[in-house]
This record gives sequence, C-alpha cells and structure tokens, in this order.
Amino acid sequence: MKKVVKVIVMVLILMEGVFVHLTFKSFSMRNETIENVNYKPSEAEENKKLFAYLLDDGNGNYSEPEERESWPDPSNSVYIKSICYDGDGTELNATDVVTFNESTFQATVNTSTTLYCYMYFSPSETPLSIIVKNSGGSNGSFETPEAMKKRNDSITGAKDDLRRFVGDKNKVTDNFICFGATDQNTCKSSMDTYMYRIIGVDASDRLKIIKATKIVKDSQNTFQWHSTYSSDTKWNSSSLYNGLNNGYFMQNAKYNYMQDQKWTNLIDPSTYYIGDSTANTNPTLFQNERQESFSNAKIGLMYLSDYLYASNANTSNWLFIANGLNGNHNSLGNEASAPIAEYEWTMTRYGYYGFSNAWRVSSNGTVAASSLTNASAVRPVFYLKSNVKITGKGTITEPYMISNASMAS
Repeated sequence: MKKVVKVIVMVLILMEGVFVHLTFKSFSMRNETIENVNYKPSEAEENKKLFAYLLDDGNGNYSEPEERESWPDPSNSVYIKSICYDGDGTELNATDVVTFNESTFQATVNTSTTLYCYMYFSPSETPLSIIVKNSGGSNGSFETPEAMKKRNDSITGAKDDLRRFVGDKNKVTDNFICFGATDQNTCKSSMDTYMYRIIGVDASDRLKIIKATKIVKDSQNTFQWHSTYSSDTKWNSSSLYNGLNNGYFMQNAKYNYMQDQKWTNLIDPSTYYIGDSTANTNPTLFQNERQESFSNAKIGLMYLSDYLYASNANTSNWLFIANGLNGNHNSLGNEASAPIAEYEWTMTRYGYYGFSNAWRVSSNGTVAASSLTNASAVRPVFYLKSNVKITGKGTITEPYMISNASMAS
C-alpha cells in the first residue's frame, strides 16, 4: 500500500480511536526520548504521543503499520521522514515536534501537546529514485506532484516529466550523490572528481544528475561549444558533444571510472532535446527546446530550462529571476571545493544570429547567449538507470553512495 493511503489510515485511527498494530508510547515529559518498547492503548496518558513506523519493501511500497518490539535495525535501515499530526488531526511541521537521531536510532519529542506521528524507514539499499521521492527534499526543495502539475499546466504540447529540486543552494541540501567511488571519504576528499547533484527524477524513475564542479582536461578547464563560429551546428554534431563523449570526459584519466564498465553500465542512454530558442521565459523556452531531439546518447549538458526551473519552478519571468542573482540562488549553481568562476555552457543553442550562439550561465546567475567559439566551463549531465540502489542521506557531508549490489547487477 502506498504511503498516501497510510495517511488516510492514520486519519481513520484518529477519528475512531482504533490503535491496533501501532507501536507507541505515552509521554508526559517534554523532550523525553522514545524507548524501544511497545505499550497497549489502554496505557496511553491524556497527552499521548503515538508513533508508528512503516517499512518500505524497497520499491516505495509501505506495508501496514505493525506492532513491533523496537525501531528498525539501524544496520540495514534508513530513516526517511516523519509525518505528524496534533490531537485534532491537523498536520504539523514534523521537524518542529520530533527529532530522530540517525546515529542512535532514537526519537526525541519537542512538544508537550498530543502528537501522532508516522515515521518512514526504507532498507539501507533502496532504489535511489524511491529515496528521493519519499524524502521530499529538505525544506520542501523537491517538487510535490501538485507543484509539478501546476508547472506543466502552462506548457502546450509535451509536458516536463522531471520532478525537480528547486531553490537556492542553502535550501537544496540533500541532492548530492557520488559517482565513481564506493567509499564516502574518497568521494568527499576528491569532490571535484566524484561529486554530483541530482537535477530531478523522471517518470521512469531515472535520476538526472549533473557534475557538481567543472571538468578539467590536463590543464584545460574551459571548452568551446563548437570550433567553428559560422556553421549551423546542432548539439549532437558539436565539438563539445564529441569531446564530452570522448577525451574531455569519457576517456579522461582524471575520471577513470568513466572507463570502467561497472560504472558506465549504470548510465542510461537517453533522448536529449536540442531545439533552439531565442526566448528564456517559461514556458516558451521549454517548448522550443523540445522541438528537436536525438536518442541513445550518454553524456549531455543541462538545458537552459533545467537551470531556470531550478531557480524558481513557477515563475513566468525567468529573465528577471536569473539576471543579477548570485549563483547561490540556484541549486544547480556550482558546488564543492572548486566553484566555477567563469561562464558555463548549457546544451540549448540560441535560435538567432545564424545559429552561431548558445546559452550559458555566469557565476552570478545571469544567462546570456554567447558565440559557440567562446571557451566556458562545462559540467556533464547524464541519467542513472532506475534500478540503481544507494545508501547515505544526500547531504554534502553524507552524500548518496551507489551500492556495490547495483554495480554487480
């Protein structure tokens, strides 16, 4: 049964007073720690705190709450989130009323009022898309289905199937993932090599990720979109596309994991959209980008729409949002130990001036068209297969780590 149904079940429990199959304990003291003990409903005090935890089967399906002797085993479980209500059934901000210590696997109550909470856990190795969707992003940074629908309502034609992380880099703090390393310390000590950020999750449960920092090839850290200014060159015929899928990135010794089949097998060859656009407003830009595509490609760049949706998913005036903002105002701004100080290329070509320009983003958040022959920073983008499994929390200090089981499958 899906977690949405669990919320309905909980409402029924509150209305009918049926506390069957709930793990809970009553509280009379503020900030008391929940112990791993079951109590019968008759032992509940007036200001009771009910806690039920739900286990994920690894595919995003939560079973019925069951009476248990303790919290899940910390060695093979990941805490996802809590959903809490007061005695009247009004949903509360869970982070304000209960804190779960993931090291000790104990919860602390931060209120003296009646409290009902569902606490969600998943197996420690779970498809990454499920973890991302269930966690919801810290501070609401991951789009809800409702927000995604509202954004798509303004789009004529093919809709955007990507649920995205939206907001500034200080708000979006749990979309970090390591690729190319199975040891977290290795990833964190070499962020410029292994650290990526999640752009979003598509309808097939694939994750679209972008390298957190620019690529470096020997001493070169900026690259032309195309070597010739005057030619009408599409992305899949450009110097940059060829370079990313060869010596700049895929065959670059600095990123030797891209020459390791265990890792490259996790990348899902995908359709990329290469339509031109003179507009950088929503939804015209998105629609223009979707006018043309090519298939079965592994490595691309972010679209201009990727960057602008990450700035603000619901605005109709992207130019106003983007121009003049510091790069910190966008979760797709550069990150980690070597921030991008230059302009950065997007995949979206500018549909004017003989198609000799493409869109790029500056470190202060502005977007502008520039000659294809100008050299700019580059961050590769690719899709992970939907069955990739992970551990970790998605933060920069505890990024998602791809499990060995994923690479063996």
